[in-house]
Amino acid sequence: VIDFVFNGIYVLELIARLLENGVAFFYTKDNVGDFFVVVVCALDTFFLSPVFGNGQGLKSLSMLRMLRLLRLVQLVRLMSKFRELWLLV
Repeated sequence: VIDFVFNGIYVLELIARLLENGVAFFYTKDNVGDFFVVVVCALDTFFLSPVFGNGQGLKSLSMLRMLRLLRLVQLVRLMSKFRELWLLV
Protein backbone atom coordinates (compact mmCIF):
# COMPACT_ATOMS: atom_id res chain seq x y z
CA VAL A 1 0.00 0.00 0.00
CA ILE A 2 2.82 2.41 0.85
CA ASP A 3 4.32 1.79 -2.60
CA PHE A 4 1.11 2.98 -4.21
CA VAL A 5 1.01 6.11 -2.05
CA PHE A 6 4.60 7.20 -2.64
CA ASN A 7 4.62 6.33 -6.32
CA GLY A 8 1.35 8.20 -6.70
CA ILE A 9 2.96 11.25 -5.10
CA TYR A 10 5.98 10.95 -7.41
CA VAL A 11 3.72 10.66 -10.46
CA LEU A 12 1.70 13.71 -9.41
CA GLU A 13 4.91 15.65 -8.85
CA LEU A 14 6.17 14.65 -12.29
CA ILE A 15 2.90 15.66 -13.94
CA ALA A 16 2.98 19.05 -12.17
CA ARG A 17 6.56 19.66 -13.26
CA LEU A 18 5.73 18.66 -16.85
CA LEU A 19 2.72 20.98 -16.93
CA GLU A 20 4.74 23.86 -15.54
CA ASN A 21 7.84 23.50 -17.72
CA GLY A 22 6.47 21.89 -20.87
CA VAL A 23 9.09 20.62 -23.29
CA ALA A 24 11.80 22.57 -21.44
CA PHE A 25 11.51 19.96 -18.69
CA PHE A 26 13.58 17.55 -20.79
CA TYR A 27 16.47 20.00 -21.31
CA THR A 28 18.29 18.99 -18.11
CA LYS A 29 19.65 15.54 -17.46
CA ASP A 30 18.38 15.53 -13.87
CA ASN A 31 14.81 15.93 -15.08
CA VAL A 32 15.26 13.22 -17.70
CA GLY A 33 16.60 10.91 -14.98
CA ASP A 34 13.65 11.71 -12.74
CA PHE A 35 11.25 11.09 -15.59
CA PHE A 36 12.80 7.72 -16.40
CA VAL A 37 12.85 6.54 -12.78
CA VAL A 38 9.29 7.66 -12.02
CA VAL A 39 7.85 6.14 -15.20
CA VAL A 40 9.62 2.80 -14.71
CA CYS A 41 8.67 2.60 -11.03
CA ALA A 42 5.09 3.57 -11.80
CA LEU A 43 4.90 0.85 -14.45
CA ASP A 44 6.23 -1.65 -11.94
CA THR A 45 3.95 -0.60 -9.09
CA PHE A 46 0.69 0.14 -10.87
CA PHE A 47 0.76 -2.32 -13.78
CA LEU A 48 3.30 -5.13 -13.52
CA SER A 49 2.89 -6.00 -9.83
CA PRO A 50 -0.91 -6.25 -9.95
CA VAL A 51 -0.79 -8.34 -13.13
CA PHE A 52 2.02 -10.71 -12.21
CA GLY A 53 1.85 -10.44 -8.43
CA ASN A 54 4.90 -10.16 -6.24
CA GLY A 55 5.95 -13.75 -6.78
CA GLN A 56 8.15 -15.50 -9.28
CA GLY A 57 6.68 -13.73 -12.29
CA LEU A 58 8.70 -10.59 -11.63
CA LYS A 59 12.08 -12.18 -10.92
CA SER A 60 13.40 -11.08 -14.28
CA LEU A 61 12.07 -7.57 -13.67
CA SER A 62 13.49 -7.15 -10.17
CA MET A 63 15.95 -4.58 -11.52
CA LEU A 64 13.00 -2.23 -11.93
CA ARG A 65 12.63 -2.18 -8.17
CA MET A 66 16.30 -1.30 -7.80
CA LEU A 67 15.66 1.89 -9.75
CA ARG A 68 13.70 3.22 -6.81
CA LEU A 69 17.01 3.77 -5.08
CA LEU A 70 17.88 6.26 -7.80
CA ARG A 71 15.17 8.57 -6.45
CA LEU A 72 16.97 8.62 -3.12
CA VAL A 73 20.30 9.32 -4.82
CA GLN A 74 18.79 12.19 -6.77
CA LEU A 75 17.23 13.59 -3.60
CA VAL A 76 20.59 13.57 -1.82
CA ARG A 77 22.20 15.24 -4.82
CA LEU A 78 19.49 17.91 -4.79
CA MET A 79 20.05 18.54 -1.09
CA SER A 80 23.75 19.10 -1.69
CA LYS A 81 22.87 21.84 -4.19
CA PHE A 82 21.09 23.74 -1.43
CA ARG A 83 24.05 23.79 0.93
CA GLU A 84 23.73 27.56 1.41
CA LEU A 85 20.11 27.13 2.47
CA TRP A 86 21.18 24.57 5.06
CA LEU A 87 23.67 27.07 6.45
CA LEU A 88 20.85 29.57 7.00
CA VAL A 89 18.80 27.02 8.92
